[in-house]
Amino acid sequence: MEDKKLKKMRRSELLEVLRQEICGRETLEARLATLEEKLRAAEEKLAATEAKLALRETGIRESGSLAEAALRLSDVFRAADEAADLYVSERKKQADEDAAKAVADAWDQAVQILDEANAKRDSILAGLEKEGQAAGLEQDVQNRWSEYVEAVGEETDN
Repeated sequence: MEDKKLKKMRRSELLEVLRQEICGRETLEARLATLEEKLRAAEEKLAATEAKLALRETGIRESGSLAEAALRLSDVFRAADEAADLYVSERKKQADEDAAKAVADAWDQAVQILDEANAKRDSILAGLEKEGQAAGLEQDVQNRWSEYVEAVGEETDN
């Protein structure tokens, strides 16, 4: 968001922007869960395919002995397991990287919004002090700010 727009926003609007960023984070987490579910389904499908392959290999029995067939099947399963492990690890790594980037971006924006709100608060207090009206207001603003920070902290913990 542009700095001018953020500076013109009221506290409630800034809170709404922060809430939207948090919702965006939750959406990304839901997307991650969906991708993990798809990954589990793909793993199950791979396991079923491997079982079918094992049945076919057993049925063909090109080798002369049962020991040779077992060795061949073992190699096939080993290769299939390695391929599945590689696929799963790459998908998880990509999903983790995407989620971490989204969370970091949301956090950076939240920090920027909070910094701008602090600066605006300080500017308002300075103006009020010049007019001689800041005596009781500064403590009130400090109390409200502490409540706000607590509320935002609780939301991010959830």
